[in-house]
Amino acid sequence: MANLRVKLQNSVKVYTLFKKLTTIGRDEANDVIIRDPLVDDVHAHLLFDGKNYQILATEGKNTFLVNGRRRSKHKLSDEDTLRIGDAEVVFLEREPAAEPTRPRGPQGTSDYQKLFDVARRILNETDLSVVLENLMDVVVEITGADKGFLILTQNEKMDIKVARNVARENIAQAVDQVSDSIIARVVRNKKPLIVSDALNHEEFATARSVMDLNLNSVMCVPLLDRGNLIGLIYVGNSNIRGLFVQQTLEILTVFSSLASLVVRNA
Repeated sequence: MANLRVKLQNSVKVYTLFKKLTTIGRDEANDVIIRDPLVDDVHAHLLFDGKNYQILATEGKNTFLVNGRRRSKHKLSDEDTLRIGDAEVVFLEREPAAEPTRPRGPQGTSDYQKLFDVARRILNETDLSVVLENLMDVVVEITGADKGFLILTQNEKMDIKVARNVARENIAQAVDQVSDSIIARVVRNKKPLIVSDALNHEEFATARSVMDLNLNSVMCVPLLDRGNLIGLIYVGNSNIRGLFVQQTLEILTVFSSLASLVVRNA
């Protein structure tokens, strides 16, 4: 299993890479945390396609050095040395001698702890928009999505109430960032849906929204109140095929139940 060895000042940590999408940055919500003011909140994504790892800067300004050369994206090889801010980051395809630190991600107990944390914040927060944004930020984090949407039914139409990206920012023109075909399927069946490879999916590959958005992984779950559809949670990743698995869906379903409760009691 591959690893990242991160050295900053006198501190060295080794992170085992076990997710298809690993976030790197200064914010505590990242999988690999680099506490350096020169590093952005979410500085880079590490993508695994099942065979190779590639590191991508989240923005054009968030470059890094790879073996002394400045890059915004790079396919990693064993012992590649990156400079992210003042941190030295070494990619290792073999097991290191040091005890590895597993990044946080969709791993059972830690995700349910995040659920408890969200529930606790809800009890102390009266602003519904803040509650729903916090909830969707956690959903994006634990699923490995690069965007997440909370959609509510309004007068028999679907209205996007919250649209968040991996940097915990609002997404502009959110209605153009979701697949109406996938949403229509979940609205019709009122059942959760995982689409592992939307561009090659038998039902959705020819859908205009899927082609225009160049979708790969999508997951969508209904928000139900006593069997009635009141909304959806929709998450997606345009870079990785097969990102979402059954375990991720189970966790997301729990969060959807919490979201339904919040909306019903608003």
